[in-house]
Parts: sequence; structure tokens; C-alpha cells
Amino acid sequence: MTTMVRVPPRRPMLRGIDVSKWHGKIDWSKVSKSINHLGPDGGHADVGFAFIRAAYGTKIDRTRDKTWGFVENWDECRSAGIIRGCYQYMTDKKPGDVQADALVEIIEANGGLNPDDLPPVLDVEDKALDRGTLLKNVLAWCKRIEDRLDRVPIIYTYPSFWENRIVEPIRYPLWISHVKTEAPLVPTSWQTWMFWQDSWSGVVPGIKGKVDTCLFEGSKGVLVNYASVLIPGTYEAMTRKGT
Repeated sequence: MTTMVRVPPRRPMLRGIDVSKWHGKIDWSKVSKSINHLGPDGGHADVGFAFIRAAYGTKIDRTRDKTWGFVENWDECRSAGIIRGCYQYMTDKKPGDVQADALVEIIEANGGLNPDDLPPVLDVEDKALDRGTLLKNVLAWCKRIEDRLDRVPIIYTYPSFWENRIVEPIRYPLWISHVKTEAPLVPTSWQTWMFWQDSWSGVVPGIKGKVDTCLFEGSKGVLVNYASVLIPGTYEAMTRKGT
């Protein structure tokens, strides 16, 4: 029986964050210029990239008073010189391709994707999604993103959630959430991770309260290069070569 394995980092790490409407108004200038205390381990690093929640299901991410959300974060993150990406929380309310269409419309209404933007991410952790339709919805979402945006999307999840529902191999890159560990567990659908959410308690100037922090193996330049190769065809060739 195949079991999950721990996959430790192999190279120097680039720090990132992920944010949503729950963080309220963010001062991205402060985020980009500060040496940030990013976690309970006391380590310090610059924020090199940020994932911003664009939608919860088919609804755009906005604060309750409608004064802040994805639109402002998307623009100001890029203006601050931080590599940006967006993510969508998948719900059980609509089919995967319908939710993908909603995300694409939000992205296109706000300037579209630039070549150095990270591909969209699907946040898969809603326990209301039953096992019978989960994989179908995830794959439909990913296929629609590929078709409409010409990008290979990324899947975000946490080990126990995914492993209890899906065991089939997945060709899309993994962003794994596993905190308080030196090496994250990787579900058997994958062999390794591309991003690792390692903390839910980072402290970053310019952001109120705690913030999730992430790691990427490599420099900012390497991450920009990854963004450029995560397109259909190029990504498949890269993975076949084992790079």
C-alpha cells in the first residue's frame, strides 16, 4: 500500500504569503520594503511572492464594507514589485468548470495575467465536496483554466484531506499546507511539492493580524522562470525530463 512521504526542502527557500479579504486593507509598500518576521521560528526574510484570494466559489473576494479585496490587492501587489498569483476556494455549489469561468472573468476584468504572474491556484479543502464528485470538479476546473488562460494551474490542499479522498496521480503542481513540521507530507497523488504553506501565524508589516506564510524552492528569478514554463506543452516536456 502506498503511503504519504515527507519531502524536505532541497534548496534555499524564497518566502511568500497568501492573503484574502479577511486581512482587510493591506499596505503593499510596507510589505515589499520591510525585513519581515514571518513565523514562530523567529526567521526573517523578504516577501518575494504573494497569493491573493480572488474568489470564494463564484463570488469575488471583497471585505464586507466593499472597500477592499482582490481588485486592490491584485493591482497594488504588482505595483510593489512582488510576484503575484491568485487563488479560488472551491465550493460544492457549482461544477468545477463553472467556478473556473467565474475566476477567469474576474482576472480578465482586472487586467488579465502578465507573463510573470503565477498561474491560478485551486484551493481544495471544502469538506462538503463528496468523494464522488471531488476529482471530477477539480479536473474540470484545471482543464478550463488551461483552455482559457493557457496556464497550468496549481492545486492547494492539505495532506489528510486529499489522501482520504483521492489517490489518483495528478499532473498539476502541488501547493501543500502542512505547518509545524520540518518537512511536509505529500499526498500519494504527487511525488513532490512546488509550494509549501509552513505557517498560519506570520507577522508582516503592512498586514493586520497573522498571515499565512509559504515557501518556494529557489530564488525570485527561479520563480519567475517557473511562471514562464507553467503553460501547457512546455510543462509536460519539463516534467517528462524530470526537471
